[in-house]
Amino acid sequence: MILHTQYSYNEEFSQKLAFEFTAVGSDKSSYHGYEDIYSHLLSDMLPTSFLEIGLFLGETRSTDLFAWEQMFPEAKIYGADIKSHLLFKSGNIQTFFVDQSRPETFSDLKNSIGNKVDIILDDASHVFDLTISTFENMFDFLEDDGIYLIEDILYENYNMDSWEQRSSELKEYFDKTGLSYEMYATSKVHSCVDSVVLAVFKGK
Repeated sequence: MILHTQYSYNEEFSQKLAFEFTAVGSDKSSYHGYEDIYSHLLSDMLPTSFLEIGLFLGETRSTDLFAWEQMFPEAKIYGADIKSHLLFKSGNIQTFFVDQSRPETFSDLKNSIGNKVDIILDDASHVFDLTISTFENMFDFLEDDGIYLIEDILYENYNMDSWEQRSSELKEYFDKTGLSYEMYATSKVHSCVDSVVLAVFKGK
């Protein structure tokens, strides 16, 4: 596994996703520049379901889920967050409670949604142990050809002892799993050093 800094992507999809992220006040484009990575990974997919874990930057219901709803209008869009007072249901979007430090809440989340999903995106605590716990509890809830995504990973060329989620740690963990995975850095990674995404491909 190498950390990819160059990859092909669908420019139209990327530009639309960047627009939608910006429209909902997300930092996924303005700060991290994730639209190219997600174009590379997702533009050829026609998901029927999408789950993002970790939703709210502040104390409002502004969330990336509205952007994903625009990108995948035929899909059911699910979200999960620890801020239960902000959970909502709107259009194709439905949100649920989850606490990464309490594994039993993952079972509740899966029971609430019911069916497996095509894409899972972890944008929650960014704490290594909680990220791995989330993965180990939720990977079985991914459809056989699905993609599991982990955001906001520290780029390998930077050494920040206080950072809880580093590419080297995740590489060491996933190398032992035997699963197919890749890491991707954005063009903004040198100014936003936590702009790496890990993708695990189920069934490959």
